[in-house]
Amino acid sequence: MSRPSRVFRLFVKKRGDRRTVSRLAGGLGEALFFVALFLIGCASLAILTTSRSPFDNILVQPITGWTYYLLLFVVGTFLVMGSGGLIYTVFHIGT
Repeated sequence: MSRPSRVFRLFVKKRGDRRTVSRLAGGLGEALFFVALFLIGCASLAILTTSRSPFDNILVQPITGWTYYLLLFVVGTFLVMGSGGLIYTVFHIGT
């Protein structure tokens, strides 16, 4: 029984200057990761600013004080990392 010459592998080993998987597939996976980070940041910012739970449609206790700014910083980090990473990936996908 002969073995196929090309087998899809999830984790691949770099062989010198050649790679066994396409650059487009890697760029697409990276772009999807950063899009997910950006969408998580957008959804979290909407929940944080409206103080409404998206799951059971009831008002939740508003967040005040230093915890609000801490959560705003974390949400901002998601937004910056997601948008910055996506822009970086789009610019470097063809190189």
